[in-house]
Amino acid sequence: MHFLEEKILADGIIKPGNILKVDNFLNHQIDIMRQIAYEFKRRFKGKLVTGIMTIEASGIAIATMLLTGCIMENTVTGPQIEPRYVTFSAESEQTFSWNFQPDKDAEAFTLGEGEYFEYRVGNGDWNEFTSSIADVPFGGSLGDLQLRGISSRGSAYSSDEKFSIISFGGDARVSCSGDIRTIVNFEDYENANTSEARFKSLFYCCPQLISAPDFPATELATYCYCDLFCGCTSLETAPDLPADVLADYCYLRMFLGCSSLKTAPELPATNLATGCYGGMFMGCKALESAPVLPATQLHRECYGSIFGGCELINEVHIKSKTIVLLTDSGEGEPEFREFDINDRACRFEVTNALMYWLPSGGGTIYCSVAFAKLWFSEDFVRPDGNWKVASRY
Repeated sequence: MHFLEEKILADGIIKPGNILKVDNFLNHQIDIMRQIAYEFKRRFKGKLVTGIMTIEASGIAIATMLLTGCIMENTVTGPQIEPRYVTFSAESEQTFSWNFQPDKDAEAFTLGEGEYFEYRVGNGDWNEFTSSIADVPFGGSLGDLQLRGISSRGSAYSSDEKFSIISFGGDARVSCSGDIRTIVNFEDYENANTSEARFKSLFYCCPQLISAPDFPATELATYCYCDLFCGCTSLETAPDLPADVLADYCYLRMFLGCSSLKTAPELPATNLATGCYGGMFMGCKALESAPVLPATQLHRECYGSIFGGCELINEVHIKSKTIVLLTDSGEGEPEFREFDINDRACRFEVTNALMYWLPSGGGTIYCSVAFAKLWFSEDFVRPDGNWKVASRY
């Protein structure tokens, strides 16, 4: 529902008595009503809906759209709502570029056979492209710029140099909305196959960006969101990340350096992977709290530097049953022991201390992590000595 939040912030009017007036767009414009109706359809997909009850007149239009087949599944009558294309909005004129070869010494990102992207400005004609485009004007009186496409790879290959970057040429702030899956398969984006879709570095160092599109995919590829918003210093709100099963390095440095980000999304995943949260919020100095980390089985480097440099965060809650600990005294290789914390949530103090991780094959790997101290509940028998926390391996 980020689109509704953004609309309220942009067009809502505060009246005397702190009354928020929204009828100018919520009651009087059908487009926003269609978007809300679509969101109901998305959230109740697969459920048997036999009726909709409203308690206020503003809900009648939404209910009508749903029940007359405007957007409900398995209907053939009524107009169909337009897909939630990735949409960029700016109050004053701005320019859009999408570079398929940001590193001139590396290979360019290429689309698969028969695949393509399209853009349009102000609801005009769609323009197809399969390679870099530059300085497309939009915003202000020109209207929004929208993207859609058929690209099974998304906008990047994997962890190598084959990725692409979106940028803006002017100073005007840019908000982004829509569903990122509409550039994977706009024709059936709700069922798009995202197993190989990656968006590595797509908005890398984009200071004009203030909001993000939705990332509702639950099937993730390795490195899929690596460096996605790295250096987006004006980004204020993070998108929801509903995936329960993660892939290796999927969120690696996703919000690195997003210094305006105040709220982190919930991280509901219970099936982690190697390096999945590595450096995810590192350098987010405005981040005020950390989400609960519910996974009970950890993987190597899964939380490495996840909140490194987050100066306002005082504690992190982890629900892992088993933690790997290592001694903090003596010379030579650190000693590892494993402790069961009996389903009790444990609490960590966040610092930027240097920790160690010892792989099962031997040798020592050094990795900066965000956790330095560990507390158990009062009835837990603490191990002897000074202990620090390392990733489970």
